[in-house]
Amino acid sequence: MEMNQRLKNILIHGTLNLILYIITPLIFILILTNFQYFEFNPIFLQAIFIFGMIGVSVSILKNSFSENSNTHHIIGISSTLFSGVYLFFIFGGFSFGLPFGNYSIQTNTFQAELSLQIVAWPLLIASIIRLISSTIKYYEKIKNKSLTIKLKKKISSHKLILWVGYIIYIIISVYLIITAVNGTQISFVVHEDYNIGYDNKNTPELSDDTINISIHFDVINGGIFPILNTEINIEIYTINTTDLTQLSLPNNTKIGESKNNFFEIFAGNNVTKNQTIIVDIFNEWVPGLILFDANLDIRFSLNTYYAGIIIDYRTAEFVYWDAGDL
Repeated sequence: MEMNQRLKNILIHGTLNLILYIITPLIFILILTNFQYFEFNPIFLQAIFIFGMIGVSVSILKNSFSENSNTHHIIGISSTLFSGVYLFFIFGGFSFGLPFGNYSIQTNTFQAELSLQIVAWPLLIASIIRLISSTIKYYEKIKNKSLTIKLKKKISSHKLILWVGYIIYIIISVYLIITAVNGTQISFVVHEDYNIGYDNKNTPELSDDTINISIHFDVINGGIFPILNTEINIEIYTINTTDLTQLSLPNNTKIGESKNNFFEIFAGNNVTKNQTIIVDIFNEWVPGLILFDANLDIRFSLNTYYAGIIIDYRTAEFVYWDAGDL
């Protein structure tokens, strides 16, 4: 009878852990990749499978022993610790020294990397709390006494600590859902039009002339969280110039940049329009822009915080440069 119950527990818990550790993450990843927004490193996917198989194996091993045995409890404690390490890995907690974990978004118009370590650490803490609960439960078993905490009534210590861990899981889950929903309401729109600042210094020579380009953009934040501490960098590259010699204005050349433009806050539920960043053209390429036309690749990158998550966002806008407009 007991052997049949163990086989039943092995089947039930093995299946549940297979769903939890492998099937659910892979289905979630498959859905995201089918939307063609997210890209996942193949090594990350392989690691999920390996971690998942370890989790399933530990569950099977645990339930191979009687529920009242010391071995069952010890393996259960190890299983709780493993689940915490697994969740810590999933959200990029092991990316020590690196700001970003395992998640990136890529579309035809932009690319972004997300740092979810703010999620990884609370999940690890919640698992450690559950580990403490399991350890107390095992201590109660071997000492044959119950440790209680007296509030309005006596509550088992391991149950109270266990519920604290579960509450942290719930809070993090709600946080992730709210952040994801609100994050879809954010967009950065770079204007196609731009303004040119040209100064010929009242001399016939082109070498002392200066050109700057004013880039305009809007920030649409339809979410409830503000976008904080945004640093924006812009670089301009040439494409298909009319300079046949490729000396004064060669193709695929960075001709200007604007670094470390800082914006403290873009408020939630708000559209911030017509923000401007002035890009100075490098002096050596000013004569080329005066004489030749070109397509310009304006590369727009920003690093920001949203709901505690670090986001590195990159997009580009292509515009036509007409030297005759000067």
